[in-house]
Amino acid sequence: MEDMISFDGFDDALLGVCEVHTLKPRLIYDWEKCVKVLIDRDEMTYEEAIEWMDFNVTCLWAGESTPAFLHTNELGDERT
Repeated sequence: MEDMISFDGFDDALLGVCEVHTLKPRLIYDWEKCVKVLIDRDEMTYEEAIEWMDFNVTCLWAGESTPAFLHTNELGDERT
């Protein structure tokens, strides 16, 4: 796991490792849990947390080891 990129502060949202035969293994996070971390830790509103995730986290591309996100729709986000 040393070559995989991780996101600081989102340990509670880490689900595990995603492996696809044509790509390097990458960490996979629960997107809704990441949003909840921002709400709880940084006292953001739901809308602010979604905007932060979309603009600062999920749009990041750092190569084949860029983490992936799973949308479970637990928070009721209508976009997922």
